[in-house]
Amino acid sequence: MVGRDPIQKLLPRSGSFGSLRGGCSPDEEAQDGPLIGPFPVDALPPVARDLVLQTAAVGRVSVAMPAAAILGVGAAAIGRGLLFENDVGTLAGNLFVALVAASGTGKKMVFDRCMTPFTSLHHELVDSWQRETRTRLHLRLKAKRRALKEAEDGHRDADDTPEATAAEQRAVDAANDVAQIERELLRRPTLHLTDPNRLALARAMQGQEGEACAVMSSEAVSGLAGLLGAGMGNGQGSEGFICACYSGDMYSDDRLSREAITLRHPCLTLVPFIQPDVMSDLLTNQKLVDRGLLARFLMVGDDNGSEAPDGDAETGDVDGPWRELVRALTLEYRMNRGRREPFAIRTSPEVRDLFHDYRDQVEEGIMPGGRLNDIVPFVRRWPEQAARIALVLHALRHGAKAHAHPMSQATARNAINIGTWFAGHQVEMLCGHRISRHRARADRLRRTLLQHPGHTASLGNLSKAHGFMENEVRALCADFPSLIVIERKPSGNRGDRPTELVRVA
Repeated sequence: MVGRDPIQKLLPRSGSFGSLRGGCSPDEEAQDGPLIGPFPVDALPPVARDLVLQTAAVGRVSVAMPAAAILGVGAAAIGRGLLFENDVGTLAGNLFVALVAASGTGKKMVFDRCMTPFTSLHHELVDSWQRETRTRLHLRLKAKRRALKEAEDGHRDADDTPEATAAEQRAVDAANDVAQIERELLRRPTLHLTDPNRLALARAMQGQEGEACAVMSSEAVSGLAGLLGAGMGNGQGSEGFICACYSGDMYSDDRLSREAITLRHPCLTLVPFIQPDVMSDLLTNQKLVDRGLLARFLMVGDDNGSEAPDGDAETGDVDGPWRELVRALTLEYRMNRGRREPFAIRTSPEVRDLFHDYRDQVEEGIMPGGRLNDIVPFVRRWPEQAARIALVLHALRHGAKAHAHPMSQATARNAINIGTWFAGHQVEMLCGHRISRHRARADRLRRTLLQHPGHTASLGNLSKAHGFMENEVRALCADFPSLIVIERKPSGNRGDRPTELVRVA
């Protein structure tokens, strides 16, 4: 097992949503404190940890903010060039990280220090490609188009002659050559985009090594909402596409009005800084919640533990080692160094057991009657996210030689600790949504009871006829006693247990 059960930290006390941080009862919050403590910065590899501590100290921000940003950059740097095999299958290390921060909270400084090594390398690769590769391709394209015209003219002149078949083949070959060069022109190295729409992102990913790309922005307001869609931005829902890009599922966009786009194993990393009001709109969008898009995000807010850095911050040069690490990972794994197949990290039975035990602990919380069963799409992602974090931590520790090292038990434990921290703050950020949904279920139960004689029904009838399980009904009665109550009706036969009935208050 993974030490003491980390999932217990995420659970409210039985039968009360008020015990969630940010919930209904400020008195309980003051007494109990936050569900999760400070971000486990010691779980990060040395180079990442030093940068996080110095950035947090200089910017006077929680260590959680630069730590989350660094995990996102690490995920983007390895792309699909490094894979991890565990009990849920083969995973890439791409992550969706939502950094929720208002203006004036230091997010620009965090973005610059954590992400600039990756974005600067992107511009360097693009400039080199435009100066050399693009110019060379345009010269070849000009020559091939001239050859194509000559082949087409020759085929037309050879009509109904013995040379017709050979002339036709020359024209086909020339057309294929032109098409191939035009495709190569679309393969400009694109490590990241800022605020693309769905079509622009899909086209960029189609031409990348491993079909990998990152979307990073320190001001992702309208752009992120437009990309996610689902009634936001321009109203063009893209949640299915984004989910496919997270999981690596095949995606195809084939329309008569434009050239088809096919992605076989897309690998998208999202690291947007989001204004609190935008995040609030996303979390109240039932479509995004129910279809599991938001469940794929690791979430951290600028108020998630405003503690000072844990320990002394490194005072030397931390930016140089971080820049070298990001560059080495990107060139070796994201750019793939000309290889066709990605590396798969070896794992021991002990490492697989750690993730298996963590999955079992998570599953207990979403069993019927479990205290997290109202946010099942979110909870089911926690073990997978911990595995992805483990791959990123492994890469950040070993750099460009990560493929030569097996996954260690220490890295797996650190990933589970970090994943559990994110899970706890995800629960906190979902508290308003959970309370709203909980209240809606209470209102629905009350309306159901009003349709029964005496505005009363048994627990069994509510379960069988209306889909209200006993545990849910008891929780609703405990949390909303002004709406619905449970009362005991004495049995007519001596010795029999009293009957429990649910009625409108």
